[in-house]
Amino acid sequence: MGWQWLFLLEGFPSVLLGIMVWFYLDDTPAKAKWLTAEDKKCLQEMMDNDRLTLVQPEGAISHNAMQQRSLWREVFTPIVLMYTLAYFCLTNTLSAISIWTPQILKSFNEGSSNITIGLLAAIPQICTILGMIYWSRHSDKHQERKHHTALPFLFAAAGWLLASATDHNLIQLLGIVMASTGSFSAMAIFWTTPDQSISLRARAIGIAVINAPAILAPRLARL
Repeated sequence: MGWQWLFLLEGFPSVLLGIMVWFYLDDTPAKAKWLTAEDKKCLQEMMDNDRLTLVQPEGAISHNAMQQRSLWREVFTPIVLMYTLAYFCLTNTLSAISIWTPQILKSFNEGSSNITIGLLAAIPQICTILGMIYWSRHSDKHQERKHHTALPFLFAAAGWLLASATDHNLIQLLGIVMASTGSFSAMAIFWTTPDQSISLRARAIGIAVINAPAILAPRLARL
């Protein structure tokens, strides 16, 4: 089996944990034994208020609409389609970074050892970690999400354009750094934005629709 046994080693604990969670997690606050009576009451009141006083964001899928409109019209709501396309592009570029960065770095010098390529590949990752931390804190500080998601998208796109527009190794590396930092910084904040545009009752199906096409992104990135 060679390296393939790693799939079993990594997958089995996940399957086992999923079965345990099915029996362990409580359905409602009232059934949670680890909560105090006051905590249970407070959480239940918050959930009830969400159901009664929910304000529908602009472009959101309302609960009544889910009952009256067809599934196809629900799926093709403009706001959901916009997030779906954005997330598909984001996961595609993240996959491209993982798959192609070592190959691009190796093209700098075909005689480079794996250790050298690994050290070069660490540069974008280090910059990405620092960029994600800074940008996430900046977003929290200003309590703003949409622009803090869109700007890293543009930054990553500029990085890919820079890397593809030149044969200069250092500039190509800079482009990869920009693409990696921008993409992962956008991912760190992305999932806070649908919450602001999709109603609470429709959020589950909306998130599923947004996430589903992204499953194909890694395969597209290999082309």
